Amino acid sequence: MSVRSWFFIWMGCVTLAGCTQEQKKVVATVAPKAPVLIDPFKFHKMIEVAPGQYYDILTRGQGRD
Repeated sequence: MSVRSWFFIWMGCVTLAGCTQEQKKVVATVAPKAPVLIDPFKFHKMIEVAPGQYYDILTRGQGRD
């Protein structure tokens, strides 16, 4: 075999060895934090309608209370 053939065999082995590494996948999960209630608000509820879509329900506690 010629030097050129050995070179291509060696480059092929190096390429295959470099491609066998596994890539780490980073999965980030963000949980919604409960907000701190401001003074005039007496009740808070967070409703999740769809993944990543949240609604905050706040009431002032006026009326019967």
